[in-house]
Amino acid sequence: MDKGRVPRAMAALLAGHATPDGTRRLAERHAAIRDHGGYRDHAGHHLSTVGIGTYLGETDRETQERYARAIATGLASGINVVDTAINYRHTLSERAVRDAVTAGVEEGAIARDEVFVSTKGGYLAYDATVADPREALQEMYFRSGILTPQNFVANCHSLDPAYLASELDRSRRHLGLETVDLYYLHNPGTQAAAVDREVLLGRIQAAFRMLEDAAADGKIVSYGLATWNELRVPPDADDHIPLQTVVALAEAAAEDAGHDAHRFRAVQAPLNLAMAEAMRTPTQAVDGGPVTLLEACRRLGLGFFSSASILQGRLAKGLPGEVRTKVPGIEDPAMVALQATRSAPGLTTALVGMSRIGHVESAIGLLREHRPDADAVWS
Repeated sequence: MDKGRVPRAMAALLAGHATPDGTRRLAERHAAIRDHGGYRDHAGHHLSTVGIGTYLGETDRETQERYARAIATGLASGINVVDTAINYRHTLSERAVRDAVTAGVEEGAIARDEVFVSTKGGYLAYDATVADPREALQEMYFRSGILTPQNFVANCHSLDPAYLASELDRSRRHLGLETVDLYYLHNPGTQAAAVDREVLLGRIQAAFRMLEDAAADGKIVSYGLATWNELRVPPDADDHIPLQTVVALAEAAAEDAGHDAHRFRAVQAPLNLAMAEAMRTPTQAVDGGPVTLLEACRRLGLGFFSSASILQGRLAKGLPGEVRTKVPGIEDPAMVALQATRSAPGLTTALVGMSRIGHVESAIGLLREHRPDADAVWS
C-alpha cells in the first residue's frame, strides 16, 4: 500500500458491530471449530479462543499487505476476534484491519455483525501515511491545547478525555468502522511514574465517563483496560491497579452519564507459559479476598483477553520437554504454547500476532482439531 494513498474503504464507515446472533451464525458456519470448543461466550457473543493481534511489524507496503491477507484469511476461516491499537505500526495496523474487514464484507466471506474488533487509545500515535507525522501531531494536539504538560506524561501518554475522544475518532476512521466493539485504555499504568494512584484512578474515571458517552453515541459498544504490568503486579507496586476499584469507577461514570449499567466489559493482560501471573499469582482482591487476575475477572463478570500469548514469538523457538508432553498431538512449539494459553480457565481469547497466512492456517488447524484442556496444561 502506498503510504500516501487513501484506500477506497475510507469513503464511508462500515455500519454495525458484533452481535450475539451474528457471532453465533459464524460459529455455526465453522462447526469443526465450534465442536472442538473453539468459541467462548463473552457478553452473549461467540468469540474464537484465538484472536489475531497486530502489534509487531515494519511499516512497509509488503508487511501491510501481508497483514491484510492474513487477517482476511482468519476471518474467512472462523477466527472472529481482531485486536489492534492506534499506535501499532504508526496507525498502519488499524488500516490493515480495515482493509481485511471491508474486503471480507464486500466479498460476502463475513458479515460485520460476526466480527469483534478491539483497539486502544492512550499512547501518542504517529501517522505513517503523512509526510511529517511530528508536525501533524503538534498541530492536532499541542497547538490546539488538547495536550498540555499537565495531562501528557512520559512524553508519550495521556488519559485526557478530549484527547481520547479525538483518538477514538481517528481509530474509527482508520478502521473504517462506525462502531468499535471494544475500546481499551492502553497501559494506564504508564501514568504511575508521574502521578499517585488516586490521581491515576481519577483520570481513569474521567476517561470512562467519556467512553460512556461514546457508547451512547454508537461509537463503541464496550470499553476496558489493556495492560502490561498494572493488573498482575502485587498490590504494593507503584503501578498496581485494583480491578474491583476500576469496576466501581465504571459504575460511577455510568451513573454520572445517566446510564442504567456501565459498559466496562474486559481486560487485556499478558498470559503465557513464561508469564503466568494472571493464572497463578493472587495480585487482585475481590470482596477483600486475594485472587488471581483471571479469577477476579470471573467474579466481576469481565472478559479476559491475553496478550503475548506465545511471548511475542519467543516460545515458538522451543519449549521444555515436560510442557510438550502435556499437549500431545501438536508438534509446532508455537501451537503448543498457544494451546496452553487458550486452555487457561476463564480466558476468553488468546491474542497472537499473525502477519502471515501460514501462521493463521496453523492457528485454524489448532482450533479445528484440539479442544482447550486446562487440566492437562495447567494442573
